[in-house]
Amino acid sequence: MESKDLFTWKQAPPWAPGVCFLCLFFSNCVFSYSNLSLLWKMEIGLFFFVLPLSALVGWNLRARPLPEANFSVSPWLWAFLLGGALLLRIYRLDFLSSWPVVDEGRYGYFATRLEQGWNWNLAHSPLYISSVYCWILYVSFRLFHNSLLSLWLPPALLGWGCLLFFPFLNRKIVPVSTALYSLGWMAFGFWPLYLGRFSNQATFFVFWECLVLAVLLSCLEGSTVDSSPKGWWRWGGLALLTGLGFYTYLVWPMAVLLVFAIFFSRWMGPWSLRLLKNPITDGFFNAPRLRLGALVLFTLGVLLPALPLLVSMSRNYQYYLQHLWAFGTPEPFWERFRLPAAYLKGIFWGFPQPGHFSLGPLWGGLLSPVQTACFSLGAVSLSKPACRTAGAWLAAAMAVFSVPAFLTNNLEFTRLCGLVPFLAYVSALGVRELVAAFPPRKAAVVFSLFLTGSLLLDAHQLFQVYPEVQKSFPGYYGLHKSPEHEEAYVLLKPLAQKEGPGLLLLNGVPDPFDQTLFAASYSFNAAQNRQLNPQSASWAAILANIHEQPYLSKIFPGMEWKWLSEGLQREDGGLMLAVIPIDEASGDRIRRWAQADRSLEALTDSVMEFGVDPDQSRMLGILERAYPFFKGDRILESRYWRLWAIHQAAAGRMDLAVQGEEKAVRLGYPMAHLYNEWGCLLFKEGRPADSRKAFGEALRLNPNCTNAAVNLHNLSLPQNQ
Repeated sequence: MESKDLFTWKQAPPWAPGVCFLCLFFSNCVFSYSNLSLLWKMEIGLFFFVLPLSALVGWNLRARPLPEANFSVSPWLWAFLLGGALLLRIYRLDFLSSWPVVDEGRYGYFATRLEQGWNWNLAHSPLYISSVYCWILYVSFRLFHNSLLSLWLPPALLGWGCLLFFPFLNRKIVPVSTALYSLGWMAFGFWPLYLGRFSNQATFFVFWECLVLAVLLSCLEGSTVDSSPKGWWRWGGLALLTGLGFYTYLVWPMAVLLVFAIFFSRWMGPWSLRLLKNPITDGFFNAPRLRLGALVLFTLGVLLPALPLLVSMSRNYQYYLQHLWAFGTPEPFWERFRLPAAYLKGIFWGFPQPGHFSLGPLWGGLLSPVQTACFSLGAVSLSKPACRTAGAWLAAAMAVFSVPAFLTNNLEFTRLCGLVPFLAYVSALGVRELVAAFPPRKAAVVFSLFLTGSLLLDAHQLFQVYPEVQKSFPGYYGLHKSPEHEEAYVLLKPLAQKEGPGLLLLNGVPDPFDQTLFAASYSFNAAQNRQLNPQSASWAAILANIHEQPYLSKIFPGMEWKWLSEGLQREDGGLMLAVIPIDEASGDRIRRWAQADRSLEALTDSVMEFGVDPDQSRMLGILERAYPFFKGDRILESRYWRLWAIHQAAAGRMDLAVQGEEKAVRLGYPMAHLYNEWGCLLFKEGRPADSRKAFGEALRLNPNCTNAAVNLHNLSLPQNQ
């Protein structure tokens, strides 16, 4: 019998998808979980990944459409998926992370400020924080009171809300098995669940993306353009929702590009090409004019809702965009592909060991090996002649949502969150390929095995690997999370439950960007919460530098304190928490300190809104107006002039910053961290001899928990003479 080449078969044998899946699953497990050498992984990838996929592509190029291997699904199963997904999202919201990261603290800060006085700012901070998401947090705080749980509840509910659109997204497009798998992964898969455990804009973005996709598919129903009033209303609603999407997340322009591409291809069609060739002879004033008018109206419908935000961003947020921009650096051309490769590897196979915090995976990829294998099969299935149009659009959509990986200069997986619905859909197409060869009953069993296997791997990473890695690798979060603030909250929360609200003085720290403690403690902080009576507080808590401890102990003999930064090697010694009972002896002084702390609220707010602005006139003006509350108290004087020096240095005025540190020592108390910072500023001003004296003074003081000895040693090196 004459043998035939495999690629001349018109239809893949029934066993082909299953064998290909096993090869892909094996190779993905090796890539994700093994420590084999690169050479071994390349060989395994060639024989168990590239070759099986290539064979399947060859078959699919001439493949006939598969029969729909569908099976019936009880409505109770859909209800179980939705109900189970909701319970899993709201159960133990603090399980994955017991303390917010700094970005979550920023969201909580701006939402809490709305309780103190409403404003209509469209965005906050140089990092472009969506005000709409802060409004959502504000509603959560008002309904459930300010707490960590009410901070984490909105993203959990928004993540669950995405599921409500999936039955519609799959309606009239795919069989039930595909719809059920995509919904199952969105309900219980690692990446969707993981995104919903952090209070940021990513889940809000995915929720709005699913809403827009649902409306878009509604507009695309039918084989021709619907120019009826109902059709116009649909397209108008799509334009409005697309424009409002700018208020979700910074990467929304990628979604706008996709919507415009679909709209243009649908409404303009062949007329657009004819207009470009000969607009007069091809009826420019007839049907094409209607389509051009539709394009103009649709564009206006998208831009008008977004215009206020775009104007605001053009004024205040250029620095952040420039900071993220990947181009304009002397980096070699090929080095620019290292970051996109890291994104690709993190999504499908993960990293060999924990790196810095990037909202990425810690065990395997964001997709499990089962999910990755199914995604590969689904992507290959789109090469069939009957699926090429849908495949081209899906490839274009995923390419568009992957653009931030090429345009930004650091790793943060939330920027690719727009891929989540498409990953779910393409993976479900792969499952469809696997179950198509089985009769309905067996297909349901095979389908259940695939879904269960994938979700078990995802659950293991989410609920077992993540907590263990964070405990054994405490530096994972790095600067993204403050262990000092978390420990302070652990100490203060039981005290508030026992003694009632107290006065928490948090505004005097030199780095106000971390507002996690402010957001978490607002419900029992009578110094900030306007609904609490500060006069009834029986205790006060102060975040102070550890070198202030001897002086605070003399001023408040009944004070209890804890060195929060012990063992963290902070350059200035770090923070301590001082808890002071309010009685007749301490009451007057504590109330004055509370006034001084309150006078810095505007300073904290300005720093949070404008960041390290070279124009420090606003911040320095606030400090000048606040000085009467600090004057004459040596602890407060030290704090005040230290802050004053920091803002002068931020403005580039080193001579004035040096004067500030000098006043902090002279008008306040001589403390090691002040002398150490003074020495650093003197060195920057070009005065090494004076800098050496300042470091020497820091070393003579007790306590001294600074890095003054290291600085003095570095100053003695030849290049610093």
